[in-house]
Amino acid sequence: MLQKGFLLEFKKDPERVLLEVAQKPGGKKNWMNGAMTSIKPQQITFIVPGVENFDHIEILDFVQRAQSNLDLMLLKFSWIGLLEKNKSVRVEELAEVDELLRRKHAKEATEKELKEFVKLLKSAREMSSHSKPAKSSWRTEEKIRHKIESLEAYAIDKHYISPDREIYQ
Repeated sequence: MLQKGFLLEFKKDPERVLLEVAQKPGGKKNWMNGAMTSIKPQQITFIVPGVENFDHIEILDFVQRAQSNLDLMLLKFSWIGLLEKNKSVRVEELAEVDELLRRKHAKEATEKELKEFVKLLKSAREMSSHSKPAKSSWRTEEKIRHKIESLEAYAIDKHYISPDREIYQ
């Protein structure tokens, strides 16, 4: 059931599909948009789920955020999977799959970054003292600097280091 504030996609004419916000009923079945144009139910191609009380001035921002989150490869693989299974799916289910895939990719990226950091540490540890990188070089790259600071904080919490560099547990 269409309500005021719903964000919807509709066919303005055979060549144009627009996003608009349902503002108020415009007769028995039609709705009026922000430009006070009548939208017939058969023109509506999609109602954006989970979007209520949407303001028409936010449409441009919504489109920009949607485009910045668009992952064409993910969309392609999802579409192929749906075609192969001959399965229909709701938008909410696609969003859920998208979120799971984003988490998986983020976890993989984090694990890869950690492996590279450990490899860097091992490489530096195996170098002779005169060929090791300067201490200051570990603080130039922000991601490495944060990891080094975390290691230092862990070492300080784990062991008390006296001013004369003696370590106590």
